[in-house]
Amino acid sequence: MFFTKNNWSAFLEETKKKRENHATIYVAIFLCARWCSVCRDFFLSCKTTAARYSQQYPDTFFLYLDIEEDENITGDIDVDNFPTLLVFRNETLLHFKPIIAREEAMIQNLQILRGQKSTLSLPATLITIYNAAIPFPARSAP
Repeated sequence: MFFTKNNWSAFLEETKKKRENHATIYVAIFLCARWCSVCRDFFLSCKTTAARYSQQYPDTFFLYLDIEEDENITGDIDVDNFPTLLVFRNETLLHFKPIIAREEAMIQNLQILRGQKSTLSLPATLITIYNAAIPFPARSAP
């Protein structure tokens, strides 16, 4: 499933349902910026990837955020290169790096991450995104 700020409430509802059932979920968050030409082109690729990947893995949610326009969600996160991908498995951060903006590269990256154990710590700047993007039953929308 592919979400943006425009369908934020649907994203919160869908992830909340899965988490209430104690299901494992994966959330792939694409951090982009409207002024970035690669990001503008990447948006359609994200939608295509989400549709294709979600058919095989319905436990994966895709969220596309603009770090400037969606600052109430992203906080003051520092992103050096665009697009940047964050991947969470429940509350565990698996990935926080720039990615190649091609569908096959994204799918391959996600496949590898599904089986990976995290060695990443959750920096303070990501806690805001995590709390906003992966709601638990006791949490509410930002």
